[in-house]
Amino acid sequence: MYNLKTYKNGLRLLVNEDNSTETVSVIFCVLAGGKDEDETNRGVAHLAEHMFFKGTTNRTGKEIIFEFDKLGIQYNAFTSQDLTCFYADAMQDKTERIFDIYSDCLFNTNYPNEELKTEKQAVCSEQEMYIDDSKSYVETKAMELALNGTPYQYVLGGTVEQVNKLTAQDLTKFRDKYYTPNRLIISVCGKIKQADIEKWVEKYILPKCSNEENQPLVYYELDKKIDLKKKYSFVSRDTDQYYCCVGFKPLSKCNPDYLKYRAAVVALGGNMSSRLFQKLRYEKGLAYVVGAFLFDLVLGFNGIVFYTNINKAKQTVELLAKVMQELRQTGFTQEELEIAKNSIKSSYALSLITPYAKTHFGARSLMYHNKIFDLQETLDKVDKITLDDLNEVIRQNFKIEDMTVSVVSNKENFDAYKILSRK
Repeated sequence: MYNLKTYKNGLRLLVNEDNSTETVSVIFCVLAGGKDEDETNRGVAHLAEHMFFKGTTNRTGKEIIFEFDKLGIQYNAFTSQDLTCFYADAMQDKTERIFDIYSDCLFNTNYPNEELKTEKQAVCSEQEMYIDDSKSYVETKAMELALNGTPYQYVLGGTVEQVNKLTAQDLTKFRDKYYTPNRLIISVCGKIKQADIEKWVEKYILPKCSNEENQPLVYYELDKKIDLKKKYSFVSRDTDQYYCCVGFKPLSKCNPDYLKYRAAVVALGGNMSSRLFQKLRYEKGLAYVVGAFLFDLVLGFNGIVFYTNINKAKQTVELLAKVMQELRQTGFTQEELEIAKNSIKSSYALSLITPYAKTHFGARSLMYHNKIFDLQETLDKVDKITLDDLNEVIRQNFKIEDMTVSVVSNKENFDAYKILSRK
């Protein structure tokens, strides 16, 4: 059972007392990420996340990591376009130490020059890794096309050149602007008492941040027309493989029809019984990887991805075009609907087993829906999805006029966009 307390400065505390485990999971979610950057500071959100454990006015980076490791606290962080998240898992008697150290890192990070220099190298290596990986790169190029004109079109983490230009002052400015209490959600789950968590928030968090009255930030669906100036991208690389990503109309995680859309994506290419896997992989053996995806963001990129050998590429693209044409004309079957619904329900239920998962789901529920996540309510909504709902999603959101195509391969023997856009 989640219990929510909202402080007058906008800070939200979400606690789930769970005595079925001896551990506790803590997540500090800051509602700021890649979408909050501009041309002057691309990559700052990701670099700030990397610098979180690198030193404060009270502790050196080495002291922070050794203190965590001595206490047996498992810790890490990640950045998305919508948020920056710092999390830790530990035995329940170490929970107060997490609040002590994390509050220090959150508000007192001082970005030491040597640590910043070293971490820039790590971040740049990470960015280069994604560029070198054709599977990741084809999705990146597809996102740039499909989300053109929005803050979500840019590569998360910035380019190597952009990261190297960032300074400690840039990170401090970003932190001071966005690491504010009304953008902070602290979610805790495990063998712990609500009263203890509130006590530590009042001891370690509230004294370090503004007490000015403020409303919590809540994400809402981004109502922005996508400007598809370019619909096709081909990148030549020395490879015998053909990597293709087909993007369609973006959908917000905040959208009230999100579950219907997710069901359609699962039925289209979310598992081995899905339409795409059966037609392209199981029956024809063309694409060794094929599936549909949906990113959970305020403006979520979604579509189809497949990888195949260059010699099978055109045949695969032509079959994909045929499958999508048939789907637009005849829609899904009742069996596909039931499989998708059961898949989603199992996914939600199974992903809420661990304390970390419960903290994560709770925080994201507040972020995107301004409410506490309720598993049974979600399962009931999934049960109510109809075949007409799925087919309406396909008609409205998988239109050819909203389609973009990105390809990475050795040479452009044919125009994939032209084939896929045939009516």
